[in-house]
Amino acid sequence: MSDYTKEREALYAIWNNESEETYMSELEDYIAAIDANTPDIDSKPKSKYHRLLPKENVWIDVYDVLHTFNVDNPAIAHAVKKMLCAGTRGYKDYQQDIQEAIDSLERAKDFPPIPF
Repeated sequence: MSDYTKEREALYAIWNNESEETYMSELEDYIAAIDANTPDIDSKPKSKYHRLLPKENVWIDVYDVLHTFNVDNPAIAHAVKKMLCAGTRGYKDYQQDIQEAIDSLERAKDFPPIPF
């Protein structure tokens, strides 16, 4: 029997022996913790790169997306950031951001993939 199976059986034994009152108290604590960690939809983003995923009610930024898709080429990461936020950061207009993304993608050809 694996350690995971033993641990699961132990947890089931504990859960089956607990009273309904204890269970409801733990459930209320769990729900309170979720509510405490749920971002306020009306709150402001931490940076100009943050966006709210309304369905999940969570703030993410460009770097979360890059990490999720395992983008390890810095030039591609820079291009994606430019394209996702083209013209919205306040410093450069849409055309300039797109051109810089194209330039970054051209540079990306010089970076071989990093084997992991």
